[in-house]
Amino acid sequence: MKDFSPEKLKNYRSYYVHKVTVPLPYTFGCLSFGRGDISTNQIMEEAGFSKLVHAHYTRLNIVTVYQNYAISAYGIP
Repeated sequence: MKDFSPEKLKNYRSYYVHKVTVPLPYTFGCLSFGRGDISTNQIMEEAGFSKLVHAHYTRLNIVTVYQNYAISAYGIP
């Protein structure tokens, strides 16, 4: 990329999603509750990025009961 520089990577946005799953006793079912939305297209529009340079995805899973997803997108305005 011609216009790449490390200073431009300081422009980033992060989004998170949280999910809780509660198993129901004596059944094979469970209740699942989630909150949040992550999308690279949404991040690009809200941050005003013309190009997406790098996206970093992480996931935290604690015994399948609590899950946390995060995406950080780095772009050039």
